[in-house]
Amino acid sequence: MRDQVIEYLKRQNLGGLALSTDLPFQDSGMPLYQQNPKTIYVDTAETAVDPIIQTLGARTISNEIPTISVFFTVDAKTVLPSYDQTVQTVRSTRNAIAIPGIARREDTVETEYETDLLITQINIILTRLAK
Repeated sequence: MRDQVIEYLKRQNLGGLALSTDLPFQDSGMPLYQQNPKTIYVDTAETAVDPIIQTLGARTISNEIPTISVFFTVDAKTVLPSYDQTVQTVRSTRNAIAIPGIARREDTVETEYETDLLITQINIILTRLAK
């Protein structure tokens, strides 16, 4: 799933931001996306399982919910003119991921300020029925 997100973003206009294939790990206690502003980082998918039906025969039908997070940081004092468009482009990734059986495609956008940086985290959330 991470590879699909990266391949999709490589083909998009990211409004002056670079795309890294590195994971957004922490180096010296600080995430890479804070050390390297104007660079987009894609994390690995985390999958949650939400049981929706449990039968007496020990069979369970669940929703499988993989979530992939995309991070980038820009200068909060002079936000990029294309910031909103870049956020929309990353959000549109939810529709570009080709996984069979997806029933719901959602995203969330979270922002926070750290010193003079605006940190943006976009979570792509997909839901599919798993047996």
